[in-house]
Amino acid sequence: MKTPASVTVLVTAFVVLSVVGAGVAVEETGTTPVAPETAAQHSQTSGASALAPRGRWNPATSRGEIILDAGSYHRVYQGERDVDRWRRAADDGDVTGSSLVGESGAAEGEGLDLSGSIPRSQPTGRYSDGGLSARVVEPRITSLRLLNRRGVALGSNATVPRDSRLLLRADWNYVEAEDVQIDLLRNGVRYEREVLSTDASSEQSAALPSGFPTADLVHEIQGSGTTGRSTAAWLLDFSDLSTGTYTLRVEGVDDMTEGEAARTLTVRISAESSPTLGLDSRDVTRGEWSRYTVSGADPGDYHAVSVERSRLRSSSTDPTGLFRSVGDVVATGATNRAAYAVVRIPESGHAVGVVDTGLLDTGRTTVRLHAARPTRDEAVTTVDDRVGGVQQVTVDVAAGALSTNVGELTYTIGSEIDVRGTGEGADRVALYVRDGGDWYLLTLDGRATTRVGSNGVWEARRVVLSREGDGGRLLSIPGTHRLGVVDADELESDPPRRISRSAFARLRSTQKNIRSVAPGLAARPTTYGGEVADVDDVTVSGTAAGATEVAVVLVDERGGVRTERVRVDRDTTFERTFSPDGIERGRVTALFVTPGRDGRFGSGSVRTPDGTTITLDSVSAFLRYVESQRNRGLTGQQILARLDGQVLGVAGGDDLAVRESFRLAGPRTTVTDVVPASTPDATGVQAVPPGETMLVRGRTNRNPDDATVVVEVIEGPSAASFPMVTASSWSTDGVWTARLAVPSGATPGTYTIEVDDGENTVTRAVVVERTPTATPTPTPTERPTATATATRTPTATTQPATSTATATTAASPTSGGGPGFGPLASVVAFALLALAAAARRR
Repeated sequence: MKTPASVTVLVTAFVVLSVVGAGVAVEETGTTPVAPETAAQHSQTSGASALAPRGRWNPATSRGEIILDAGSYHRVYQGERDVDRWRRAADDGDVTGSSLVGESGAAEGEGLDLSGSIPRSQPTGRYSDGGLSARVVEPRITSLRLLNRRGVALGSNATVPRDSRLLLRADWNYVEAEDVQIDLLRNGVRYEREVLSTDASSEQSAALPSGFPTADLVHEIQGSGTTGRSTAAWLLDFSDLSTGTYTLRVEGVDDMTEGEAARTLTVRISAESSPTLGLDSRDVTRGEWSRYTVSGADPGDYHAVSVERSRLRSSSTDPTGLFRSVGDVVATGATNRAAYAVVRIPESGHAVGVVDTGLLDTGRTTVRLHAARPTRDEAVTTVDDRVGGVQQVTVDVAAGALSTNVGELTYTIGSEIDVRGTGEGADRVALYVRDGGDWYLLTLDGRATTRVGSNGVWEARRVVLSREGDGGRLLSIPGTHRLGVVDADELESDPPRRISRSAFARLRSTQKNIRSVAPGLAARPTTYGGEVADVDDVTVSGTAAGATEVAVVLVDERGGVRTERVRVDRDTTFERTFSPDGIERGRVTALFVTPGRDGRFGSGSVRTPDGTTITLDSVSAFLRYVESQRNRGLTGQQILARLDGQVLGVAGGDDLAVRESFRLAGPRTTVTDVVPASTPDATGVQAVPPGETMLVRGRTNRNPDDATVVVEVIEGPSAASFPMVTASSWSTDGVWTARLAVPSGATPGTYTIEVDDGENTVTRAVVVERTPTATPTPTPTERPTATATATRTPTATTQPATSTATATTAASPTSGGGPGFGPLASVVAFALLALAAAARRR
């Protein structure tokens, strides 16, 4: 039977209303910003929740709307001013002017006014009113790196040659809110447009984010609103600028310009456009240490400096001692042709080294600077290249008399140093220290005199001046003293211990000032999150000026004792790694001790519990006393109290002691965050889309020298396609990070990751889901889907089509109350079905 036309019209209307109602509110969630040019179109076909937290927002102008929901705590930033309106994701309601209450952190109990701006002083933290939530975050430039043409990172106050090209790379945590811009300033004038370039070196290009085109390096403003990326990079060519100091500043384009939201670096452009070798003096007396500098070079470059072996004082002179390992020297040595040093150019652009002219023959000597190389070993290969040198400087070496390197020295009492000098015309030299009027003999290695070698140089290595004879006792007292070097051939066979001032004046001598200062101690154990895992070794380090050894004592709460004797290096630093054998889990006290100026511990001796007397004249003797307290039923607190009462705290003692505490615990590794790498500041466990990088972060008390954290996907729809990654280093806060690439073809779903530190494992469930995409808006030449559906249904008149078009136009993407049919569409649909059934019965 043919269907009546009236029924057909009713069915057509039902279909149209059904389509319109079904498109009212599509439930989607996500935090990906929608591009400003598509946000309005997107809102016509999906709910406001799909646009959260930034709806019609343009990071290039830092202006638009913010959409909040009840539980996502979308990020907003201190200082955002141009918020056109606030919307509620659930029903697209305008909530501008509402207030939220702080729930955590500094925000607890504070109010957040949803008006046109967020104060810069708004406390950070989470805010909510039950139906809306937000998290206020401090805007920050999280990373700012300056790289020279070799890819070497420079500091915040670098000096570079005039022809330098520097790559500046920035990351910031307010990407979705505001783009960033670069300013290059000098005396209030901006120069960035004059220096921006695309001519990056291969090392600089390798430091760019994946897919970053070099053509974008000249854009002053960069970010998601301008270049479409969440990182920024600029290349600056300084070759056309005048010398001087410039300030590089990166900040937001509108509101984010204060505090941590902006960062600055200082760059000094030097006058030199090529490396230059300089000497403090072109005329030196043999035996002096003559300083040289390398200027106008790129920080991070390596340069060799050389002198031909034919200029050494004799064929028996060791050429490797000509250049000293001081300053910025990273290597010394000799080839068949020349002695050399290799310097690494620091951030200041000026490298410093020293030549020991005591090893040179008298006359004119040429010091040669060689071309820059990217590594130390490559710089060494330039030493024998007579053609490729950069510059050469001559120095005149004159025959000297008596000299010493101790002149104008600040000596830390108790420290070991090398004492050396020249003794032209002398077979032996003797050293004296003056106190008031008379001079007192200073022995070296217990010897009253020191022989002058065939090269005219005398030397005593690793001597403790403050413990050498009568003169040493004077140097053990802090203050400024007078040091004299005399020709011992003018003295008796055994130099006198004391010489009057008048008698000393008749001797051939040279005099210098020397200042003695008290020793010092700074030390600590290396912990990770305040703990040391008992399966790892304990590392202790520090500085001990004036000491040759340090006593290290670990004491646990139950009276367990572990001791170590640690040697102090010549630069006053020390470090030792050892196992915590004999120490129980729990709180551990690390005690570091060295003797004071008198070179002994406490009063000099102590009785052990079994009645034996120990002379405390060395670190070994002190540790023997500590060991005597073991296995006597004492608690850790009692042992430490005895050390204080009988040794370290005795009247008149000047021992140096440092105490630090840590926890010795079982190995522990946790997972705290699993978030997309594009939002590294996010916390907790968040869904990661295919093709993105999963940032896995956690804490551990393991020592990275002893452990590696392995992250692996062990379960999930396509777990086998995931790579295994590791975190092999972390800082002392114990926070480790691993970056796990999610395959672009990974099946969405729940996966299980396993984290293994070699001693224990932990698992965590993570979610891989595709990021919702905006539904395309029909072009003007296309007819709406509802209208097309209606016109395919046979009708008796044209009126239903007109009604359908009207309904489509009136529909709003946020006018419905939820997914599926709206209330009006449901009522009409049931009425139409009833009429259709009645017509069918007729």
